[in-house]
This record gives sequence, structure tokens and C-alpha cells, in this order.
Amino acid sequence: MGAIEEYGRILQITYEEAKKACPGVKIILAGLNFGERAKDNPSEEEARRRVEEAAQAKPEVADYLRHIYEFIDKSLAMGKYYDIIEWHALGDYTEVPGTTAFIRRKLADLGYDKEIWVGDANSAPEVGTLAAWFSKETYEGESGNINQILKTPSHKKYAEVRKWYRREQASHTVKMLTVAIDSGCKRTFIGMLEDWWWAPQPHHGLTENDGTPRPVFRAIQFMTGNLDSWQKEGRIQGEKGLYAFKFQFPDRDVYVVWYELNENSLDLPEAEYPTLKYAMKVDNAKTQSTQILTLDDVCADPKATGKQQTIEEGTIRLELDRYPIFVVAAK
Repeated sequence: MGAIEEYGRILQITYEEAKKACPGVKIILAGLNFGERAKDNPSEEEARRRVEEAAQAKPEVADYLRHIYEFIDKSLAMGKYYDIIEWHALGDYTEVPGTTAFIRRKLADLGYDKEIWVGDANSAPEVGTLAAWFSKETYEGESGNINQILKTPSHKKYAEVRKWYRREQASHTVKMLTVAIDSGCKRTFIGMLEDWWWAPQPHHGLTENDGTPRPVFRAIQFMTGNLDSWQKEGRIQGEKGLYAFKFQFPDRDVYVVWYELNENSLDLPEAEYPTLKYAMKVDNAKTQSTQILTLDDVCADPKATGKQQTIEEGTIRLELDRYPIFVVAAK
């Protein structure tokens, strides 16, 4: 493990020489991975307690875990020699708001205000471990079972589970992008382009290995085409499990809405997920109807127009589940 002082010296030299060569260049601090310890924006004391708890639970890597946390802390303090913070969102999308707030607070305590990027975000829910990939028998719970089915085209449920999982992948990515925007992250990079057969998420490619776009690819096209230059944004407060976000543009408001209580679990298609009837206020609408697009709409065609739904007394009525719905209201 390298010394933080060595990294700091390399960072300083890189920053100073790069700025001489190109004054407008931006230097990105090496990608940070906070894992789950920062997902709810804990106090500094609680964050350190979690690291120590993890270290004691795994004594064989205890020194490594403590070193990594110290490395992150000390590298953040080198704000004179970087312009952008980039962190890795390798877990569930619900980790993004808290982790981003945690980073922003640590920067503020150091006297810095830097752009925050999500530089490596999962495109799909985790579906098992490396053991689940290499072994026909070893897996953990339903996620391992999903993994086994997805890697076995001859399985009787392969076609059903594959179609369902591609929809889950698109849903996961839309949620990741939405909460990252709402959290103030200036850029979010979704990986990876193709499947990595050896990875814990071996089915997470945005395309088939021959380059054919998967539903998640088209969902990203829709998101970048419709949420690329917002003016204001914010989460609409409501009951537990409601995720409703409003993005304002000069000519329209775009809402991204879903309902989910079991964010960290992924079961096979037989599982039943909770639903919610939601009456959502649509402000500033110019017409008496608004455009509704489902996840399936945008996965089939990123230029889909969806269907029109009547606005009644400034409200539209939605039937929500874990899959995002897009509402586009002209104004």
C-alpha cells in the first residue's frame, strides 16, 4: 500500500504541470469508494465507528480498511491540487444522496467547494457473488439463483428471467441517474458497455456483446435527451417509499416518479411488490392534459411520446410501483 504523502506529491506535480500546459484543464481526485459506511450521511464519529466495526469483523484485511479510510480523508484535504471529486456508486441507488451529502460536508469542513461526480455507477442490481458465477451449486439466496438462471440459456425460466432482469436493469439506472441529479452530482457515468463475465455483476452490460442496445441503453438515451439542461429540480415530499422528482425547464416540467419500499432486495419475477395510488400536483401546466411515459415506453424508443392523461384540478392520478413513470407537462 502506497503512502498518502507519496500520492500527495504526485497529485501536486500533476496538477501544477497540467495547469501550466493547459490552464483550463480539470484535475479529478482518484475515484473514492465509501461503500455503505456513508450512505446515510453519518457523523464523522459514526463513520469511523463503522470502519472499525468492519475492520474487527474481518481481521485479515483490518489494516487495509483502516488505511483506505485514512487515505480518503487525507486526499480530500489536498483540495489545492484537484478540481473535481469522483466517487463510485457501486451499491443501491439509495446510497447516492447520503454519500454525496457526506462528501460535501467533509469538503465544507476543509474549506472547499468542489464539483462532485459519480464516476463509476452500477448499471444493474447485484445478482450474486463470484462463487455463484463459477459454481453450479453455490449461491446466496434469490440473487444467486437469478445469476444462475441468467448464465444458463437452457434453463426453463431463462427467457422470462432475462426479460425481467433487463427491465430491472433499466429501472435501476433511471433511479441512479435521477437521484444523482437531485443530489447535485454534476456528472454520472454508468458502466459498463458490455458484460464482464468475471464480475459480481456479470450481466450488467448496456449492450449485448455484439453492440445491440439493451433496454437500459435506450433508457439512458431518454434521460440524457430530456434531463440534460434543467433549471431547478427537487424531490417532492410524501409518504415513505414515494420517490417523486420535479425537473423544471423553460417550456416544460418533467417528473420522474416511482414507489418502492424494499430498495435493497431483488427477488425473482414471482415476487409481488407494493403499489401506491398517488394524486400528484402538476404545477404550471399550459394544457388540460399531460404526457405520461412508462419505463417500457422509453426502453422501446427513447423518442417515445407516451399517452396523454387529463389534468383534473391541477392533479393527475398515477398507479405507482417500483418501475419509474415519466410525466411531461408543457407550460
